[in-house]
Amino acid sequence: MTLSPSLNRRIRVALADDHPLVASAMTKLLGETPSITVVHVSHSGAELLQQLRADPCEMIITDLSMGTSDHADQDGLKLVSALRKNWPSARVIVYTALNHPALAQRLLYLGAHAVVCKEDSLEELLAAVDQVAVQGSTYLSKQLRGTAPAPASALTPRELEVLRHIGCGLSVVDISRRMFVTVSTVSTHKRNAMDKLNIRSTVELIQYIHAAGLANLR
Repeated sequence: MTLSPSLNRRIRVALADDHPLVASAMTKLLGETPSITVVHVSHSGAELLQQLRADPCEMIITDLSMGTSDHADQDGLKLVSALRKNWPSARVIVYTALNHPALAQRLLYLGAHAVVCKEDSLEELLAAVDQVAVQGSTYLSKQLRGTAPAPASALTPRELEVLRHIGCGLSVVDISRRMFVTVSTVSTHKRNAMDKLNIRSTVELIQYIHAAGLANLR
């Protein structure tokens, strides 16, 4: 597979995966794609960050759980946050063996531009690269489509604030007092957020808030 003809430049890519065979296969596939130059190959989050500090790239493709720690997936979430904080213009694609809708939701909230499951073919990874680089839109692996709502980045600051308070257990009345607005205004923010996220019930909304970590947002 080749990238869209509209991409008339080469993309500098950094790869990170703690499995050498996977990293090698990714490097080979991407290296054979005319519009891609693989600049860095790392085998840990720390190594990836070190390489990017020395030589930033415009696209980062990283595994989520690297290492044997029981908290490897949480470490991966912290890595994605660090990547988005330190290199905000870089496109981040997460290539993971963890196929969980809630995890996909969290990654989108943290700012990942694509989530691709390792169960899919490597061609799916190229499709994600193409959509993120050429179209500038987010991409979800086929088996995750329809399971994860739109990213929380689509919400306004006031909508995010309302959801954070809901996640902390506050009622609409309590939230209106906390935000110094009317109950009607809080309800409108809540309804608009649910519409954007394609969420149809308060129970589902609360599940999303906690999966995306919005209750801890400050």
